[in-house]
Amino acid sequence: MFQKNDYPLQDGTEWIYQEVHGPGQLYVKMEIVRHDGETTYFWLHYQDNDVPANKWKRLRAINGQGVFLVDAESQELIGPIYQFPLTEVSQWRYTALSTQQVRCHVLAVPVLETEAGVFTDCLQVESMFYFSGYSEAEWLAPGVGLVAYLERGESLETCFQLAYFRLGDGSIELGTRPAKTSASLKAGRPKEVLDPTMRLAR
Repeated sequence: MFQKNDYPLQDGTEWIYQEVHGPGQLYVKMEIVRHDGETTYFWLHYQDNDVPANKWKRLRAINGQGVFLVDAESQELIGPIYQFPLTEVSQWRYTALSTQQVRCHVLAVPVLETEAGVFTDCLQVESMFYFSGYSEAEWLAPGVGLVAYLERGESLETCFQLAYFRLGDGSIELGTRPAKTSASLKAGRPKEVLDPTMRLAR
C-alpha cells in the first residue's frame, strides 16, 4: 500500500531522473515549490534549467486523496494520476485535457533497480489514454516516491529512472548528483523559462 505519508514532503527534498533511452541523454529534476494547507506542489524541469520537463506535466500536487496534475494557468487539479490508498488492485479513471479519458491500474513490483539504488515493495501505476495511442507507467517506492517513469507513444518511447535523491534535511542521500546538463537542452527543446512560484502564487 502507498499513501501520502509514503511520499517525502520535506522542503529542500530533490529528485533527479536520468533518461535511460530516448532522443537524448537528459536529466529531469523534481522539487517541492510550496505547501498550501494539506496540499504540496511539485515542479518538474530540466536539471540546471527552468524549462519544463513536459508542458503537460510540469506541475503536480499531492494531498490526502492522491497525486494530481496542475493546470498552471487555472490552478485546477486534474486527476488523480495516483489515487490513495494505492494497492496492487487499485483501478480508477479520470478526465485529462477536457475530454481525454484516462484509465489507471496498479501492479506490484517487488524489486526495482535504478541508478540511485535498489527499491523494494514498489507499485507500478499504468495509465492508458483512450483513442490516443499514448500510455505511461510510473513506479513508486515507499519513502522516496517516484523512482521511474515511462512514456509510450505511437512513434516514441522515453524512460527516466531515479539517479539521485536527497531528503530535505540531508539525512538520506541516494545515488550521485549528475553534472550540469544545460548543453544538452539546446536542440529541439522548449525555450521558455517559467517561474513556478509565480505561477502558483494566487
